[in-house]
Amino acid sequence: MNLIVTSDLQDEGMTHNGKLISRSALLGSALGILAAVFLSSAAVADEPALPYAACLTCHGDAGNNPIPGMLAPKLAGLDAQYITKQLHDYQSGRRVHEAMNTLAKTLSESDVNAAAEYFSSQTRTPDEVTDKVLAKQGEAIIKHGYSSNAVPACVNCHNDGMYGAARYPRVAGQKPDYLINQLTHFKSGERHNDFGQMSRVAMRLTDDQIKAVAEYISTLN
Repeated sequence: MNLIVTSDLQDEGMTHNGKLISRSALLGSALGILAAVFLSSAAVADEPALPYAACLTCHGDAGNNPIPGMLAPKLAGLDAQYITKQLHDYQSGRRVHEAMNTLAKTLSESDVNAAAEYFSSQTRTPDEVTDKVLAKQGEAIIKHGYSSNAVPACVNCHNDGMYGAARYPRVAGQKPDYLINQLTHFKSGERHNDFGQMSRVAMRLTDDQIKAVAEYISTLN
């Protein structure tokens, strides 16, 4: 379940290494996985399914190990209120991703609350640094901003360590390809369920700066 934000996929989604994945391929994979989950659940209908079981299919064990290439985020450690808001936005269509919109509409309010409580209580683990120079560039933007383009320090809203809160999500340890995808969508206006703040910041970042920020954030614990 691309619960929080497997993102509002563009016609083409950018992966961390720069390769392009077609929207139809990603969506087809997501819908196929969800269909398999539902069929599997029906086959064992005598055993009550966990309300967040479908989420684990794409987001991995404990929401901490997303399927590579799906552009699904880590859900582990996100604030419960933030998770709840994102699911409500998927249900209402304020946030758009076809597989997530479809799945979210099957959830009751108690299911939403159960998923939010479960994933918020899980532990997120960071990724390894793959480009130390790029990560160093990202660290400067995260901690100090980029005054030439009026980009504020990310820690101003996401807090020291990028641990976030209810309104501003924890991004520390998030998958870099997902971060790049979401910042790109904020920049283009394709994603806009953020109270407006992220769109105004992302539009001032270059593509290279977005990659640098994502590289650094992914390594934070």
